[in-house]
Amino acid sequence: MVFRKLTEAEFDQFTQTHQRGNYLQTSAQARVLNRTGWEAKLVGVVDSENEVLAATVLAGRTGYFGTHFKTDGGILVDFKNESVVAEFVRGMARYAEEQAGLYLEITPNEIQQRFDNTGKPLTPPNDMVKKKLTELGMVHQPIGLDWVAGTPPNWQYVKDLSPALFTPIVDPWVTLQRTFDRKTLDRIAEVDQYGVTTRTLTRAELPDFYDFSEKWASNGWGLNKTLTECEIIFDEFGDDVYFVIAELDLEQYRQNLMQQQARVAEQLDQPLSAYDQARYEAEFDEFEQHLTQIESDQLSAQADQIVLAAAVFFATDNEMLYLHAGTNERYAHYRGTYALQRDGFQKAMDRNIPNYNFYGITGHFDGQDQILNFNKGFNGRAEEKVGTFILPFRPLKYRLFNRLQHVFNRS
Repeated sequence: MVFRKLTEAEFDQFTQTHQRGNYLQTSAQARVLNRTGWEAKLVGVVDSENEVLAATVLAGRTGYFGTHFKTDGGILVDFKNESVVAEFVRGMARYAEEQAGLYLEITPNEIQQRFDNTGKPLTPPNDMVKKKLTELGMVHQPIGLDWVAGTPPNWQYVKDLSPALFTPIVDPWVTLQRTFDRKTLDRIAEVDQYGVTTRTLTRAELPDFYDFSEKWASNGWGLNKTLTECEIIFDEFGDDVYFVIAELDLEQYRQNLMQQQARVAEQLDQPLSAYDQARYEAEFDEFEQHLTQIESDQLSAQADQIVLAAAVFFATDNEMLYLHAGTNERYAHYRGTYALQRDGFQKAMDRNIPNYNFYGITGHFDGQDQILNFNKGFNGRAEEKVGTFILPFRPLKYRLFNRLQHVFNRS
């Protein structure tokens, strides 16, 4: 058993089939890191027959105090196999120290505990990962609630698509919808009523996507990527990344409503019972209200075609991950975010991907987390991750570095 660098083929073959595989642990992500200021290597542990037993993207970036080495969404390893875990961590530590490393930071894609929508535990706490890594000298960073924009979340919300994918005969999308709550089903139905559509963008359209995200990402919850980084991600991930927008043709929607209202008006011209007269008059008035709203929206938008929301989806064999890129709150009543979720689910099912990750939540179950309030209508589960582990190589320098970092973060 030996720690060594892996080829892209070796790495992807192992990570794509690993149950904790994710987009951060792909050769594509390593190439992205190498083009955005990091030096990333594909490393792992292999046995005597060169079969890969563990793997991760190990990235380093040099600063004033030394080189910061990190791996996000990894290490990918069977934590029950103590000898492999030990060889892997020690191998990364040796490599990092040889490269003048200041510290090694590991944020595994491992789950501490799972919860339902109310915060009730679905599984007991799993302390195995924490125990194994701390026994190897790593220092566990406290896991808290809330989520700082631009950092990996300690909590996430996921949906298991397997029951829908592997139900014989029935359309997977039909099966999946049966698990959503009533309000969410109504919102998805409204997407079709309004004529909201989704579109996967080309590389040439990324500047418009970026501008929308910069304008409409609320409270910092956007991509936190530059346009250049978006273009690099598009180039390196290829068919495994989707930049998607939800949009609406207001004029087309207005025309459709006017046609429907005209049909109601024709009914009102006929002899009707008192009940039907009242029913058609109510429908006519409702159409009138919608038309007034559309005309107001056209006036404010100064356009007929409007973008409602945007997202990026990352696909691996194991998981489809959704990253919110922005929502135009002025037109939130057209349900653009629901259109994006439907698009993401359908992309995942078309590729037989068994897990859908809505990404980060705060860990609060008291109603204050609006992201969770939205997600739980799809009836998934909340997951608390194991957190981050640090292994300092130069304790005095690391202590000074850490102290200065806290000072800068407070300022």
